[in-house]
Amino acid sequence: MDNTLAIAAYIDSIQRDYPFGIPRSALVAGGHPQLIFIGEVPGALPTEPFRGPGGELLRAAITKGMKLDLAQVSVIVLPLADGGSGLALILKDAHPRCIVCLGKAGSEALAGVGEDHGVKDVVVTADLAAVLSSVEAKRAFWEDLKRVIGIL
Repeated sequence: MDNTLAIAAYIDSIQRDYPFGIPRSALVAGGHPQLIFIGEVPGALPTEPFRGPGGELLRAAITKGMKLDLAQVSVIVLPLADGGSGLALILKDAHPRCIVCLGKAGSEALAGVGEDHGVKDVVVTADLAAVLSSVEAKRAFWEDLKRVIGIL
């Protein structure tokens, strides 16, 4: 088999295993993210989670507030193109220390996986749209992130 066919077969296998994109953990040298955020991120795309107002807020919270390198974090932007069927596989492969569910959408996506994700520390916080529009939600979001820092 020539290299072109081998590469095409490899790409097909990746697309089959990760129908809505390769998780950041698979691309980061040295392993798995410590932390995964799951939820809707206003203005972001699945392949560009730090885009738009929600993505910028999340980036600042991670790098400035939590003092984490972005390589330690994965963000799964909802809605998922595959309806969430690949989420369990990503979570099992990633082995994060903690999952943060952003609002109801993040919680429901994780609930759809069931207990099978193998992560014991899960923090549910406000969705980013609420955090962007409310000082009260922003305070609660920061308190939740401080809990996550304690877990990590």
